[in-house]
Amino acid sequence: MPDLSTSAFKGRIKIDRKAWSQEDIELEYKYTPQKAPSITSWMRGQCRFTVGCLGDSLLTCVPIVRWLPKYERSFLLSDVIAGLTVGIFLVPQGMAYASLAGLAPVYGLYSSFFPSLLYMVFGTSRHVSHGVFAVVSLMTHTALLRILPDGGTHTHQQDANGTTTVASTDDSTLTPIIVVTALTLAVGLVQVVMALLRLSFLTTYLSDQVIGGFTTGSACHVLASQLNKVIDVKIANYGGLFKLYYTFRDIIEAVPHTRIPTLITSVICLVFLVVGKEYINPAVRKRLPIPVPFELIAVVIATALSYFFEFETKYKMSVVSHIPTGFPLPTVPRVDLIPRILGDAVGIAMVTFVVTVSVGKLFAKKHGYRTNPSQELRALGIIQIIISFLSCHPASGGLSRSLLNAQMGVKTQLSQVFCGSLLLIVILLIGPLLEPLPTCILAAIIIVALKGMFMQLKELKTLWPMSKIDFSIWLVSFLSTVCWDVTEGLIISIVFALLTVIFRLQWPQSVELGRLPNSDLYRDATRFETVDLLNGVRVFRFDAPLLFANIDLFKKRAQKLASEAGQNPTIIRALVVDGSGIICIDCMGVNTLKEFSLEMAQRNVIVYLASFKAPVREMCQSVGFDKKVLRFYPSVHDAIHCALSEASMEGDLLSDKAATEEISHM
Repeated sequence: MPDLSTSAFKGRIKIDRKAWSQEDIELEYKYTPQKAPSITSWMRGQCRFTVGCLGDSLLTCVPIVRWLPKYERSFLLSDVIAGLTVGIFLVPQGMAYASLAGLAPVYGLYSSFFPSLLYMVFGTSRHVSHGVFAVVSLMTHTALLRILPDGGTHTHQQDANGTTTVASTDDSTLTPIIVVTALTLAVGLVQVVMALLRLSFLTTYLSDQVIGGFTTGSACHVLASQLNKVIDVKIANYGGLFKLYYTFRDIIEAVPHTRIPTLITSVICLVFLVVGKEYINPAVRKRLPIPVPFELIAVVIATALSYFFEFETKYKMSVVSHIPTGFPLPTVPRVDLIPRILGDAVGIAMVTFVVTVSVGKLFAKKHGYRTNPSQELRALGIIQIIISFLSCHPASGGLSRSLLNAQMGVKTQLSQVFCGSLLLIVILLIGPLLEPLPTCILAAIIIVALKGMFMQLKELKTLWPMSKIDFSIWLVSFLSTVCWDVTEGLIISIVFALLTVIFRLQWPQSVELGRLPNSDLYRDATRFETVDLLNGVRVFRFDAPLLFANIDLFKKRAQKLASEAGQNPTIIRALVVDGSGIICIDCMGVNTLKEFSLEMAQRNVIVYLASFKAPVREMCQSVGFDKKVLRFYPSVHDAIHCALSEASMEGDLLSDKAATEEISHM
């Protein structure tokens, strides 16, 4: 195999041709403009129905139909191990995150069981573990408090089977699960509508910096919501600006009323989890095939101690209490509540989609397969709608569980069957045994799980030297979420990110180009010391779409260079506009090019347009233009040599005497 390294490959390029205009090259090579399809033909193509289209749609919308028939037996052991391992971790995590969402812990088991099985059918990622997620649980609790400011603590009624009943439409009869299932349905409807309208691209505005700052800020709210459970005191629920300040103030004021047994239990559990997860698991990782489930161990030990030593009666500790066996009967969500929580539903819909797709892409790239973001959006919407009838709160992919899936060597989505089987055993048989579990244990599990989110603060150190704008996006997302609330923080984060896009568009970079000696390469004159600045000619590059928002800036900067080019009236004055950075243009941009060329012509400065992309040139042609006003050339070098040929003054214009009318790549 030949060595293609830079040191070994020192070839020379020499091409001998005449200087072309854009019209010359289009005639020479028979250029064919692309015509945009009419609305009628586009709609006809979208609405066309064939048996083949039906089959393709089925394979796309229900991916299990595609991969399950090709399942290999050799995958089974890996999928069993991965599924059971994730299931072991999901039991305490599901209960803890349901508590974070303001629900009874058993609902976390439902919200882990159903979504994981449904994602196996509709999802496209082999590694994503679908179920509970801390930020989504927190956003769910925030939405719940909008309807039930007291969290439903005085209205929660549940029969022995865990089925909630409603006697009237008054808010006093609402329970947390009624509100949350309505929220789950709303999230699913939003995602389905987004999928039907093909709006998955909107989530691209939730950049890594927006998500990083938002989730870190949300982690602060999660921490605040659990500290009162660690010391077993009751505080008021707050909302709006400076919510965290008032929450932490109340917690500090309530410290004298701390229940010492609860605090001791919480501290012991926190130390146990931190030591186990941060020190023991890394040390034994090479010796054990799976990580030690310290969360589950903590739950089992705490439950046993609470039962035998009667923590609830003797020490007045809060415990999980009633956990029904089996599943509640399917119920129809309260559709009339959706308008009141629609804003929260939109935020949760976007967060769950972005997190799930990001995690899926991360592992798909690492393991050499592809996920389908459009299908992921459809899958999420379908899953949310179905589970809203099954007493579940909104579900999302989770990074920590998906990482565990990958570490266990998962091969396909079939691992979800074994994960669900373990959860099913807990729901049907083991659930009541967990009733003595102190709630402070669940709070400790949540707090320790926040470490990964808080570690995202390290991103600021990396972002500052790379991009001040990305740094500001992360910081604004974090501060807005911390200072306000999760939903409002997400809105502010997205708006600020959009403003930075507008800012970059309205004030883009533009540079003057100079020619590298003995070549046809033109580069930023401020970045190279040995470049030839052409006498009487300036080369200007604008690095942004030419739209109504920045046309004034384009004219201002281009005129400045043109003025410098025209300081000596004894030689030709020309301005070459390098359009390689102009990826699109609007009508005002086209008119600006016309007006600018005419204005420069009146000042005896000729404008040459070089390296403009085909869609930009076709836009100019579609609105009509004078070829004598807007003159296009395939490259900057062609434009300069055509200018020289027209003026017949090559020696006066170029400082490099090696320049000729014919282009040579040295």
